[in-house]
Formats: sequence, C-alpha cells, structure tokens
Amino acid sequence: MDLFLYLRTRGAIPPDTTYKRFKREWFAPGRFPKYRLSKPSVCECVQAIHADGGFAVIPHFGHLWDDDMNKIHDDRDRMKAMLKYFRSCGVDGVEMYWYSGKKKTQEINEFVRLTAEPLGFFFTYGSDCHGPETDKYTIEKFSGDFDGFPPAAG
Repeated sequence: MDLFLYLRTRGAIPPDTTYKRFKREWFAPGRFPKYRLSKPSVCECVQAIHADGGFAVIPHFGHLWDDDMNKIHDDRDRMKAMLKYFRSCGVDGVEMYWYSGKKKTQEINEFVRLTAEPLGFFFTYGSDCHGPETDKYTIEKFSGDFDGFPPAAG
C-alpha cells in the first residue's frame, strides 16, 4: 500500500488507478523475470518471526473461502487440516477479522475461533484498514477483547 500511495502521489501511476489494479499490474508473475524470488515456507517464516521475538498470526483466514460462510462450512475438514499444519509450523495466532458486514464477521470469526482454539492458537483482532483513501477504510468497524500475547515463543 505504501509503495502504491508513494507512486500515485509522485505521478508515476495514473491518479485513478486503484490499489487492486496496481497490485495486479505491477506484481503480476513474469513482470520482472530477472528478479524471481523464491518464497520461504510457512515454517521458515515462523522461524524468522520467532527469531525476532515476534508472533506469527494467520491474517483474515476466511479470505481463503471468499469470505463465504457456506464455503467455509462445506470445506471445514480442509480448514482444520490447514490450521493443524500452521500450528505444527509454530504459528501462534489467528486474526479475528472484519469481513465487510457485522453478521458475516460474527459467523466467520465464531466458526474460525471454535475450530482454531482447541489447537492452541491465540486470537488478535484486525480491520485490515488500508488507509483513508482506499475502499478498505475500516479502522472503526471492528474490535474485540484481546486477551494479550502468550509467553514468547521459544
């Protein structure tokens, strides 16, 4: 987002370009073939996060199912398997997230929490606000009772 706003402010991209379009056009596979970067595994990411004293948290997990409670429910076995895999890599928490509506948010987060809690995850809260000039200006839409961070990962 910061790169997008910087380039737009400097006139390097048209002022009517949306962030979504910018990501699609500028970060499309093959745009910079000379600079292929290998992506670290989930376990490698978690190791790096923990080495820096941080906590690894899965963001807006419902996006994997298009924020659709019916899809999540129908694919609950896969969801649980993914959560088990993330936990086996040392992922610490799951973000409770604002899913564009109060009812949708409550349904998805409740289902995610009930599935993830027995696996030992802690929970954070996020609106995924992308800034005041975006379609994701949701900073005041969502909050929760954060129980605090668990003891630092080892």
